[in-house]
Amino acid sequence: MSVRWICDTSEWPLVALDVPPGADPEQLVQSSIFDEVDALLEKGQRFATMHDVRRAGKIDALRRKRFADWVRSREAQMKKLLIAHAAVVSGELQRGAITALLWIRPPPTEMRVFTSTHDARSWLRERIAADRARR
Repeated sequence: MSVRWICDTSEWPLVALDVPPGADPEQLVQSSIFDEVDALLEKGQRFATMHDVRRAGKIDALRRKRFADWVRSREAQMKKLLIAHAAVVSGELQRGAITALLWIRPPPTEMRVFTSTHDARSWLRERIAADRARR
């Protein structure tokens, strides 16, 4: 059985991307997060993302490369539409995996790593407010 990422747009333009509670990380379909963000980009509206990877399992080299390649192919759209990106991690191992990913492909927008969704949401709300003030 495969598991897809959840895309919660209820706090638009803050979008939360998460793994369903209790899901087996080995069954997580990585491309499903690409599909979700592609759909957001197609809207043509500015938004910010909070990517909670705490239940996503190991972020191995192959997944990092796939993610970097996907970001590279959408970089222009992301620079135009993505206000900011927050990753929520469980600890230093996941933080290190994201750091390795950023060495492969620098983010197309401002990005920070957090260990709590509360802190990530607060930072993203600040970024969204600043973006609105500039427009």
